Amino acid sequence: MKIKTILILLISFHLFTLSAIGQNVIQKSTKIEVIEGKAYYIHVIQAKQTLYSISKCYNMKPETILKINNKKDNNLKIGEKIKIPVKGNLQINASSIVIEDTMSKEVAKLIHEEKLKDSILTLKKSVQALMVQHQRDSLTKQKGKTKKDTLKKNLALKKVNIKKDSVKKDSSKKVLKVSTNGGPKIELYQKKAFCPKDKKKLFDKKKDIKIGLFIPFYLDKNKEINKSENDSIKKPATKVYNKSELFINYYQGMLLACQDLRKTHDLNIDIDTFDSAKNIDSVKHILDTIDINKYDFIVGPPYAKTLKLVSDKAKENHIPIISPLSDNSNAIRDNKYAYQINTSKEKVIKKTADYIYNNFKNANYIIVNPSDTTKNNEMLLVDELENKLYSDSVFVNNKNITFARVSYSKFNYYGIKYLLKHEIDNIIIVPTSKTTDIYEIIPKINALTKNNNHIRVIGFPSWQRLKSLDPSTLFSLNTLMLNTYFVDYRNQNVKTFIKEYREKYNVEPSTFSFRGYDIISYFTILTAEGNILHDDAPFPNVNLLQANYKFSFNIDDSIRENIGLKVINYSKESKIVSL
Repeated sequence: MKIKTILILLISFHLFTLSAIGQNVIQKSTKIEVIEGKAYYIHVIQAKQTLYSISKCYNMKPETILKINNKKDNNLKIGEKIKIPVKGNLQINASSIVIEDTMSKEVAKLIHEEKLKDSILTLKKSVQALMVQHQRDSLTKQKGKTKKDTLKKNLALKKVNIKKDSVKKDSSKKVLKVSTNGGPKIELYQKKAFCPKDKKKLFDKKKDIKIGLFIPFYLDKNKEINKSENDSIKKPATKVYNKSELFINYYQGMLLACQDLRKTHDLNIDIDTFDSAKNIDSVKHILDTIDINKYDFIVGPPYAKTLKLVSDKAKENHIPIISPLSDNSNAIRDNKYAYQINTSKEKVIKKTADYIYNNFKNANYIIVNPSDTTKNNEMLLVDELENKLYSDSVFVNNKNITFARVSYSKFNYYGIKYLLKHEIDNIIIVPTSKTTDIYEIIPKINALTKNNNHIRVIGFPSWQRLKSLDPSTLFSLNTLMLNTYFVDYRNQNVKTFIKEYREKYNVEPSTFSFRGYDIISYFTILTAEGNILHDDAPFPNVNLLQANYKFSFNIDDSIRENIGLKVINYSKESKIVSL
């Protein structure tokens, strides 16, 4: 009897253990809702589920989930419902889609009429494309079309001969071929990044390039500071407004790029410049008086308010436009003709975390929290990295590795020293761009290198702009950071540019000079080769001096964003190199 009892208890415990393990496995929700034209999984939070484990299940960034659900932190409550965007290809029964608005119901009805039940649909791209028509109802009515006709046209449905239950993807046409259960065979065109309607190809190759440049020279400011006490006496301007100088350098770099391209590619390049500044009325006046259609592409303005005006005008006339300085896409969002040069802070953080994770798994991690521990982009890097390391069980498999956080305000130099290890690499992250914290903490960490050669600091792009931060400190700490820009002064093309710049302008080029050169070189050749707005085009035959352009179509913002970053290492050999 006792043996039976023990066996029953063992079996019960075993089943309970299996049940407990099963509860930790997250499964995708089967409930999908279409909200404001976008498809979402509706996930109900269960016990022991974390934001990171949920993001892994749905292959979605944690910060994206937080943003969509208007959450400020990672705290989740059991029973709470969260929205998670549907992406990629998904097999789904059309009748399972929960509809929230009238237009969505008509879409579902059309899906049933076309007998698309149990088909494979690209919900985020295809259903969302259907929802877009809801915003165009008024235009549709004016043209005398019915909603159903418009929706059918938007679906781009056509009969084709393919085998039942087969799915093939034709990458050249961007078409998803789908068969249905007993229904007609169709081709469902996926939503592409962009292709001009009026041209079979994107753009023809050309030799004559016309560029519109909106740049703040601040001519009025320069006139003001050079104004003579006696207006009747004309004197040459001797002072330059400080902000003007940056953009003059920018423009000078552009002019040198034009000069080189005329020689190397036999191109005729004209740049029309407009002093845009931050004055909205001034930019409106410029847009009202120029023929924007004569430009092959437009650069600027650099400031958000005026950039929005020019971007809207460029979009209306199908003109490519480049946002040259901002890493925020708000001013050009939903403009499929727009390029964003500067990588967003979120993507820099994500790529930095990926790089550290892939190259320093067997390291000792020390996070030195500054005085202000509020969530910022630098702190997001720490969270992203910690989630990656814990999900891979790095700390479970290697007991010598730790991921420790220390408050500098409480433990100072000694707290960091206590956490250091001498036999493996110490990766130290100071998650801040606050000048006072950096000047206080970095020198103290540098003092620790006297007795430990295994220290490497992860820096941030903003640190490079701190003039009072001694570069020798960054070298000593073997500092590593990811950035959109880096000039390798050993490169022969860079040396040639500097020589030409000095000869032409009698000054040293600034970082803005290199940036202006790269923008004109890249986009002029892209235009000349007929590949602007062409996402699959090969890299232009041009040597960039500072940037590493790699543009990717950002579906969320409907723009092309540069995601080409450089890994910069301030090595102990006192060299700044791009890895």
